[in-house]
Amino acid sequence: MKTRTTYPDQFHQPSRKTSEEIKRACEKLESTANKDYIVKHNGKHIWIEMGEKKHEVWSPLLHLEVDEKSDTTYVKGQYVENPVLWVALLSARMVIFTLFFLSAASLAFKWYSHQLFGTELMIMFAMASLWFGIYLLVKWNRRLSSKQAEELHDLMNDIVA
Repeated sequence: MKTRTTYPDQFHQPSRKTSEEIKRACEKLESTANKDYIVKHNGKHIWIEMGEKKHEVWSPLLHLEVDEKSDTTYVKGQYVENPVLWVALLSARMVIFTLFFLSAASLAFKWYSHQLFGTELMIMFAMASLWFGIYLLVKWNRRLSSKQAEELHDLMNDIVA
């Protein structure tokens, strides 16, 4: 039974290849009609993601930055969520925070003017619960995407190692 390796969100590793060799490896992968992976590069930056056959809403994206210092090539990598999913969750967090803050301000106003503020407390509790729910959703998303992150890591090693 193979144990799954967990990868950090960010990593930094040396490569035996030069940046030109890495660029050629990316161009070779881009030119093949591989529906399993999408590889794009622009200068020092490389983006690797799951292709249309394997892409899910939780699929990660691997961003690499190639940096040559003296005679060694270094690769900085970062795993990120699907950009559309990331924007949706970020927008939801901003709406939740705004509603929580407005309810807290209304609660404070009603507290000082000796009015009932049960509705504001319920809204604040609901917003805190939703915030926690999004946190759990992100954790679940990372667990689902760990197998695909492993595949992206193996493809990255084929490109830069």
